[in-house]
Parts: sequence; structure tokens; C-alpha cells
Amino acid sequence: MQLPSYPHDVRYNGSAMEPMWDAIEESGIPLSFHIGSSGRQRGAGALGTAVTVALQPYRELWCLLAFSGILDRHPGPTWG
Repeated sequence: MQLPSYPHDVRYNGSAMEPMWDAIEESGIPLSFHIGSSGRQRGAGALGTAVTVALQPYRELWCLLAFSGILDRHPGPTWG
């Protein structure tokens, strides 16, 4: 299963998302996040810039999942 890194108006660490994390854990389906969704760069240097920008935000998302306790409360999914 793949989720977007930063869906509009969605807080992965919010209590309203807990049923989703429960369902993902119970399903046993491996989970990953889509990291390359911006694409705002154009022209010379755009590809390198887009790759750098796309990979960096994942660190913030991973920290949110770890420090909010989601990973501890839901150890079942294969996180990737």
C-alpha cells in the first residue's frame, strides 16, 4: 500500500487516523509513502533540485511517525 507523504488537510498523527493505522496493521500489507509529488521546478537544474527536494521531506514524515508513537503502537506493518 502506498500513501502520500503530505496529503492536504490530513494529520497522520491525529487521533482520527488511528482506525486507519489499525486497519493497515491488521491487513499485514507492506506500507510505503510516495515522496516525489511536487514537480514545481522547471528549466536548468530542475531534475537534480526535484530529486533533492523530493527525498528530504521523508525525514520529517518518518520523525512524525516515530515521535508520535504510531510506529510503537502499530508494529505490524512492514514500513518502507
